[in-house]
Amino acid sequence: MTKRARKGKGGLGRSDEMILAALSHEFRTPLNGVLGMARLLARTKLDAAQRSYVTALEESGEHLLGLVNQVLDLARLQAADLELHPAPVDIERLLQGVAEIMSPRAHAKGLEIAWASGPGLPPVMADEARLRQVLFNLAGNAVKFTEAGGVLITAERGQGPQRPGEARVRFGVRDTGPGVSPEDRQRIFEPFAQGRASSEAVESTGLGLAIVSRLAHALGAGIGLDSIPGEGASFWIEAGFPTAGPA
Repeated sequence: MTKRARKGKGGLGRSDEMILAALSHEFRTPLNGVLGMARLLARTKLDAAQRSYVTALEESGEHLLGLVNQVLDLARLQAADLELHPAPVDIERLLQGVAEIMSPRAHAKGLEIAWASGPGLPPVMADEARLRQVLFNLAGNAVKFTEAGGVLITAERGQGPQRPGEARVRFGVRDTGPGVSPEDRQRIFEPFAQGRASSEAVESTGLGLAIVSRLAHALGAGIGLDSIPGEGASFWIEAGFPTAGPA
């Protein structure tokens, strides 16, 4: 069964989305060429200074390519109705898959990354690709702003009302980063908002959390943030999902 989520007011028009898609393609083609050449250059004999320059070039290119992809994702979510494709989702397998794919990025910073599923969570009917995108964006944001400690990807029973035939699930990502100040929590899910205490030292567009907010709305989920500055942050979405097995 396919469900369609309504777009919000003030979104981009179809023509705007097409223009951004075309521009995104034009940007990505030369960017991939630059990254390819940087990787080839990195395989040659270089002194320490030259290698640091090539590393900086590659990292900047990856950052710019990620920005282009996020802008296109956000434009698509704003421009048109979002089709959802519910299917049975094994929650533990979903969490494990996200943690495994995020682990190289986390380990490169010396961080631990793990996942945990609360007891008694049944398989649910949901759009697994969209849930995975939410968790990827939250986990990527957590790794970006965390300098020591780790990141935990979780799923547990939700706290809100639950209708018959549903399982209410809260998906979350906790980190040991700088946390988010109370004044920043009101705007951190807006595009281009930067709310972390370390935002001056870490390049960020704020688009990842804006995309999470759009996807949560499409999934019919609530979204929130619990944080104490200096003690990390916990981002979450919560919704009631039809069960695909015993609840």
